Amino acid sequence: MMKSNNVVIVIVAAMCALSLMAAAGTVLIDEDFNNPQNGAVNGTNLRDNPLNFPDWNFADTAGLTPEYKTSPTDGVPTSAGDGYVKFDSFSGSGNTYTMQYDTGHKWTVKEKFTLSINATEQEWNAGSVRTMVVAIKETARTGNDLTGATLWTVSEELILDPDHDSGGEGWGPNNTFSWEFFAADFTNGTPGTAISFEISGAGSRGYYFDNVVFTAEIPPPAGTVVVIK
Repeated sequence: MMKSNNVVIVIVAAMCALSLMAAAGTVLIDEDFNNPQNGAVNGTNLRDNPLNFPDWNFADTAGLTPEYKTSPTDGVPTSAGDGYVKFDSFSGSGNTYTMQYDTGHKWTVKEKFTLSINATEQEWNAGSVRTMVVAIKETARTGNDLTGATLWTVSEELILDPDHDSGGEGWGPNNTFSWEFFAADFTNGTPGTAISFEISGAGSRGYYFDNVVFTAEIPPPAGTVVVIK
């Protein structure tokens, strides 16, 4: 009988461990742009020097290109030396930018996803609209571009923030965007397919972004209670 109790305890302990692992989540992206792999410096054109961030894909780019920055100019609140990405003006100047990241993670209908990004508008020409567009897509390739079905997307208009008028003060609440969404709410796509993250923009002017963190987890069922006898 004692042996049977031990087996029950071991099984319950294993179930608890699995629940904790699921709740903790899996980090799919954790990018602060502080470690370029190919000598990028302030002002490096990332589309033409993609080996600096080999996990990223630079797609659908015309005109000006995504630019690596380490100088806290134009109201960017990060400290000198911290890396971030500049998307310059968009449709108003004939420019398009899209950066993509193939996570390799195969989604399931039980998952909850959490995404956070720091972003701020370009300080100059404050009257112009600039919009950050992010999406989660299934991973499919057309040439070098990831072109799978869109599972989830959101747009955020970036408004001139008077709280960041100089570098060094750090990203604040007005520059931090976060979302939670559930695979059960996806209206298309096929479970078991790998997913990618995509960031682009709209409007006449550009913006800066940094600190992309994307996680997936399977929450324990509501009301789950583990009893050890």
